[in-house]
Parts: sequence; C-alpha cells; structure tokens
Amino acid sequence: MDTVKCSVCGKEMDFKNARECEICGKTVCLDCLGYFAVYKRSVYRDYENLVPVCPNCKPKAMLSKKLLKIMDEVFREEKEVK
Repeated sequence: MDTVKCSVCGKEMDFKNARECEICGKTVCLDCLGYFAVYKRSVYRDYENLVPVCPNCKPKAMLSKKLLKIMDEVFREEKEVK
C-alpha cells in the first residue's frame, strides 16, 4: 500500500484515505479536511457543490491573509512617508 503524509498535521495514512485540496492541491487527511459550498444555478435546478479544502485555503483564512498583506503595504507606505 502507498502511504502519504498530511501536509497540515503530518499524519501518515493510506492513499485511499487522503484527499486533495481543490485550491492548492496539497494532500490532506480526513481530520484536517474542510469543505465550503459553491452554489450553482441552472435553468432547471439549483445545485450545491461541496469543495474540499485544507485549513489554509478556507475562505476566512484566505481573506485574513489578504487583509494582513494589505495592512502591511499601507503601514509600510506610511512609515516611508514620515
């Protein structure tokens, strides 16, 4: 059997129990895996698709990273002006 390592917690597991993050492609175990819903609307029906993601790629984590990056850029510019 092939064994792989979780990129988040480092736990070794069988290849069949591992999942990939849809955004970054890292291997994640079932304990660390999270999901977010994507809603799709078609002519006949509305769909809800669950996307598997690692903890670093969840929408809240991604937004906080972007916010920190923006804040660093703004405050760096203020320090350079003074």
